[in-house]
Amino acid sequence: ARARLLADLLEDGDHWRVPGHHEGDGQAMLDAARGQGLEGLVAKRLDSVYEPGRRSRSWRKVKVRRRQELVVGGWLGGEGRRSGRLGSLLVGYHDGGALRYAGRVGTGFTDAELARLEGILDDLAPAECPFEPPPPSSLAPSPTWVRPEVVVEVAFGEWTSEDRLRHPSYLGQRHDKDATEVVREPT
Repeated sequence: ARARLLADLLEDGDHWRVPGHHEGDGQAMLDAARGQGLEGLVAKRLDSVYEPGRRSRSWRKVKVRRRQELVVGGWLGGEGRRSGRLGSLLVGYHDGGALRYAGRVGTGFTDAELARLEGILDDLAPAECPFEPPPPSSLAPSPTWVRPEVVVEVAFGEWTSEDRLRHPSYLGQRHDKDATEVVREPT
């Protein structure tokens, strides 16, 4: 009823419009949002009410998450409970023969997976940065560089205008793809 009232009261403007709604088949709606390059959608319980000034457990923002395999080129030490351990992976993709820096991935790990990755990456540590060009030190302070041989899969929101991953999360290591085959997937 509230949406109908808003639609009756407001005409679409240059910078706003009353969004339409669709009942049922949420997965199809999420797939459509993904196909149109949208950020996501809001799912609402049909019996919910608008609660001004607060978040409702009956309304959920469902973000579109993209997936990309990437090559690990280094890592940063952790902070807090991860102090002295791997904190985030420095990842990239191949472009014209160069490994391009795509950002850092610091979430999505279990303690067991962190320990496993630390063991793998310790054996791959060379002395120089594999990324061309190297990431600015403000983005990767005190890195430990590794030979770019490990492929991981990452979920993320979008690519930024600087060609960095926004809100990346680790999904797992990929053993089915050689690191030299990893390129940026079209969005």
